[in-house]
Formats: sequence, C-alpha cells, structure tokens
Amino acid sequence: MSLLFRKDFDTKAGQEKIIKTIHKLETKIHELEIVFHKLQKQEEKVERELQGPEKY
Repeated sequence: MSLLFRKDFDTKAGQEKIIKTIHKLETKIHELEIVFHKLQKQEEKVERELQGPEKY
C-alpha cells in the first residue's frame, strides 16, 4: 500500500492515486467482511455442536 502525502491532494496524478488507494481499501474491506461472515458461521456451527443434540 502506498503512502499518501499532502501534495497528492493538489495534483491530478495525486488525486488519482488517492482514488486508487480508496478503491483498494474498499476491496480489502469487502474481502474481510466475507471472511468475517464465514468465521461467524463456523463459530455458530461449533457452538451448536458443543451444545449437543437439542431436546424437544
């Protein structure tokens, strides 16, 4: 990940760099949300297995 500097806000190339950086961050956040959701599902499954069969 590249560092952003104050001058990046002042130039067209710098602004494009900022936009690309934001896009990369949004993509990474989305990937992490997917992983987090999968981990939540796995945790729920393990908790159900540890509780044993449900009694009715």
